Amino acid sequence: MTELKGKLERRLKDTFVGFAVNNKLKQLTPDLAKKCEADFLVFYERAKKYVSERYDFSENSFHSKVSKLGLTTAVSYGEYSDAVQACSLKDIDMDGLYEEYGMLEAILSSSEMEGCHSEERYLKLFSKAEVPLVNLRKVSAYIFSTPCSNAHTERVFSMMTSAWRN
Repeated sequence: MTELKGKLERRLKDTFVGFAVNNKLKQLTPDLAKKCEADFLVFYERAKKYVSERYDFSENSFHSKVSKLGLTTAVSYGEYSDAVQACSLKDIDMDGLYEEYGMLEAILSSSEMEGCHSEERYLKLFSKAEVPLVNLRKVSAYIFSTPCSNAHTERVFSMMTSAWRN
């Protein structure tokens, strides 16, 4: 969502309406082209307002905190701990998590983690660890069991709707 908001803001700042649309606007009279361009920019403003009203972009939002669990950027134990607490994960020994996180800090900042996706990062952490990372395993199980979209569910509903119609 942050990326979408950024793209909308950039298009507004640059008054970018797309290459093909820009070419079509050149074929219109100047007055009509200006009106159309203004309409596109109003659309961008409305879309940005809509997204901003329905999504919390603050650093304290649930999504901002949970994104830290992906380990795709440098994360302090405090940020990681806040993310775990925001998810309301049960049976996590926070003191034990601190110890586990401390043992793995060097691995997390190593060059071999660069360019890795979240699941690869966790796999490398678990394979290089000398002790069982009980708390980190619980966190990773939670992260990777949460669907990143509802596409599968929507597909099932669509298929059922088609079946009911026939």
